[in-house]
Amino acid sequence: MNEGNVLRWEQVNGALIFSVYAASGEAVPVSEWGCCSIRLESGSPGCVAPLLGLLEDGDVISPNGVDLRVENNVLAQLDEVGVAQLGLPNVAPLRLRINGSGILTSPSFRFKYQLVKEDGRPPMRLERQGVVIRFGGKSYTLIDPLYSLVEGMDRFNAMPPEDMDDRMLVWADLKPLLPEGAAVDNSLRSMNIVRADAFTLDLNDAGGFSPQLLHQPIQSQADVEYLEREPGKPFLPDQPQKEFSTRFLQQSQVKRHYTASGNWFVVIPPRLQKALQVVREYQDAPYAERLAFTANPTEVLKERLKGQFEEDEIESFFEETPEFLSARIERLGVWEAKTNAYILPTGQKWFPDEIEALGVIIGSSVFQVAAKDLESVAKGIEQAKEEGKANYEYKGQSIPATDEVVETIKRAAGARREDTDIGEEADESAPTPPKRQVPLLKDNVENVEFEAESRSIRGKPGGLPKVLKTHPLYDYQQAGVEWLQQHWAAGSTGALLADDMGLGKTIQTLAFLAWVQEQMNTSVYKRKPLLIVAPTGLLKNWEDEVRKHLNAEGLGELFRAYGKDLAEIKGLSHNQRKSKLERADWVVTTYETLRDKIRYFLPIDWGVLAFDEAQKIKNPASRLTEMAKSLQVDFTIALTGTPVENRLSDLWSIVDAIAPGQLGSLREFHSQYETQNPEENKEAIGELRQLLTEAPKPVRLLRRMKVDHLDGMPEKREHLIEEQMPPEQAATYSAIISAVQNGAVDPMTILQLLQDMRRVSLIPEKLGPEGITDEVVAKSARLKTLVKILDDIHKKGHKALVFVEFLEVQDGLLPYLQKRYQLPWLPLKISGKIDGHKRKEYVDIFQERPRDQFDVMLLSPKAGGVGLTLTAANHVIHLSRWWNPAVEDQCTDRAFRIGQERPVDVYYLLAVHPGYPTSSFDVNLHQLLERKRALSHELLAPPSASKNDLHNLFNATVKG
Repeated sequence: MNEGNVLRWEQVNGALIFSVYAASGEAVPVSEWGCCSIRLESGSPGCVAPLLGLLEDGDVISPNGVDLRVENNVLAQLDEVGVAQLGLPNVAPLRLRINGSGILTSPSFRFKYQLVKEDGRPPMRLERQGVVIRFGGKSYTLIDPLYSLVEGMDRFNAMPPEDMDDRMLVWADLKPLLPEGAAVDNSLRSMNIVRADAFTLDLNDAGGFSPQLLHQPIQSQADVEYLEREPGKPFLPDQPQKEFSTRFLQQSQVKRHYTASGNWFVVIPPRLQKALQVVREYQDAPYAERLAFTANPTEVLKERLKGQFEEDEIESFFEETPEFLSARIERLGVWEAKTNAYILPTGQKWFPDEIEALGVIIGSSVFQVAAKDLESVAKGIEQAKEEGKANYEYKGQSIPATDEVVETIKRAAGARREDTDIGEEADESAPTPPKRQVPLLKDNVENVEFEAESRSIRGKPGGLPKVLKTHPLYDYQQAGVEWLQQHWAAGSTGALLADDMGLGKTIQTLAFLAWVQEQMNTSVYKRKPLLIVAPTGLLKNWEDEVRKHLNAEGLGELFRAYGKDLAEIKGLSHNQRKSKLERADWVVTTYETLRDKIRYFLPIDWGVLAFDEAQKIKNPASRLTEMAKSLQVDFTIALTGTPVENRLSDLWSIVDAIAPGQLGSLREFHSQYETQNPEENKEAIGELRQLLTEAPKPVRLLRRMKVDHLDGMPEKREHLIEEQMPPEQAATYSAIISAVQNGAVDPMTILQLLQDMRRVSLIPEKLGPEGITDEVVAKSARLKTLVKILDDIHKKGHKALVFVEFLEVQDGLLPYLQKRYQLPWLPLKISGKIDGHKRKEYVDIFQERPRDQFDVMLLSPKAGGVGLTLTAANHVIHLSRWWNPAVEDQCTDRAFRIGQERPVDVYYLLAVHPGYPTSSFDVNLHQLLERKRALSHELLAPPSASKNDLHNLFNATVKG
């Protein structure tokens, strides 16, 4: 494309229209923007990546194929970098001053606000049109939170005075957006305005009850359509909740809103008001009627509210108590978070999943602030400002001590708290459940309270099911099916299939499940439904695999117990729901649905339960794990390629789900096998491996590895590529080493120093608004190597996967790679921000593109390393290394697996300092990972780096 392509914008009807014009004056189609060299009207370099990202996410539209229309509220979400890249006016250097006329709860109240400059004075002749604001003869861009606050207050002032509740809720939505530096009346800032979305019943021993109000998290339309709705959670602190309960009971009629101490204002929507009126009437009913109500409150509400609400709507705003069957359940009660003294700390959790430092743009400068330090840096800047200092010193950087900077960093901290990855302890980020009754287990933590009893003998092992159309199975897969059949026939309670990733655990499981169904059809075994629990992103994969490997009838009638199909049973009575699930031949659901809707699954007598990616239940202290262990089931299969991901207690928790009691209590297991240094405990770990893999027969754990050169596996060629650091990178790296050797850095900050060395070994400088360019690549040993490798792959017309956990590097590479290789699309990216359904969509797109057409996908190790089949790629590049070799191997196995038709080339990129050729960080980290990988393969040792490993890595790197 011509180098003279110019990005232009204009304001039209409440939005901005963006266009790109070639030097000839012709408009460039939006589909070609990613391949253009973009300049702004000012002549400086521009970048359309923010626009293309918004287009991909569906936040903007192209009405004619050559323009992009972006609404003001979408533009306001850009940060300073995005504003600069699009050639918009600089971000407005303004603060907000908010006052009110009257009392907030008064119908006559109105907001009075003023945008002021840093010195507190209002700008002269200020005019605003959408996000563009003008004063002092210059134009600026007003971004969030200021834009949304101003728009929201205008909306509040325009509302009719009688709409008191709606007006209060507008302020409730605006209040979290207030920047810390905004001047706001204390009465406004301290008001806690909440809307109840649902409720549950808080029961007492005397048979009484009171409603407990719940707030349901906001979810996107896609989540509502495809995923299980998250449970509500109580939002009132204890004292305001008690006051609400008291005032609720004092009046016979339910009010539209209630107040409580602490400036709490609770809005009750009309539908909840009607339902709560039923609750209020039963509070005054005779004891027998109260007892009948609490025994089945949903049915009572449905009956009393018939004609006013649909039945599924009632269940959406009322949460009831489940039932149970399993002998492992001790009682029904309120689940409390547990502190597990037998879980060792793990090196993997000492580091952020995808990004260690954030580039905070302030004016024309970029400051690198560690994500964990954002809040403390903001406080430090505030203190420096109070002391009259112009700057705050942080890691050699002089950060201006201004309100704007504090606001920017706090906004970054807030965004960081909201950003989570996928694949780690799924239960840790789960919403805290309301105080409702759930099954409480005999958990086997301190002592063995529950041991699984063998079932009666169930037929004879042997043969493959008639519906299996994939023939023949590989020999090791045939052996795997027979091993599962032996467990089943012997009356075993469960088995752990821990084959290496990509060896076909799914097809072995499907063959076994179909074989079990044949036992049902011949009356050898009573008919019972099968349940498959899998991560959200793998649900569709199970259906695809059934169609691929089984004949048309597959596993029979399927019920999808998640997403929109779950609505079918939400509105049913208890017995109707139970009947619906029991009629299905097989049911698939997510771990989170099982956790949050456990009452749907408890009454069912399941035949076989399969846990896919069973490392999801590795935390014995989590609610997710306990709910997974609470089901009544005859046989449980745990499927995982990483039975030990971080620590040996991972394995204990999984085995406790399939064969409770076999490994004793967690306390005993911890004492006998777990240690901070597995290399010193090889004998005990070897005994554990023997217990699970050698005797008694059939063995509890079956694990085959790709290194055993099994049939059907492609050739794997590994390439360790060392590249000498360019001068700028070497100098930056040397500065860190010298600072440590000279005592200028506190050695207690070892973890942070390792992170600094790790980051500098990839990119030595902060990325500017232009992102990654040829100049940036030239200063990075690993990026230079990456480009050389991709150039060769491009010539061959092959496809590549590039794993890197630094999000800013991912984002910078996307437009760079598209332009370098003139791709008609922006390369696909999978990170923790991409939900499971979008992830599957990206996988399908990548897999279905022409075989001999070059393509590249960027992935985060934790988000893209599990459950994805990307055999269209036959090159895997580890641009950055993960601390856990098991995670790194999972990444490689996205392409190196059954179904791969070409040899797979795997590249490990090392940046080597010319002065430390044998002790550079990358060299030492590679040696550590290889040692941990070998130990993990030889034994069942945790592959993740321990604290001792990291200290040794630090010493080897800084001392040479």
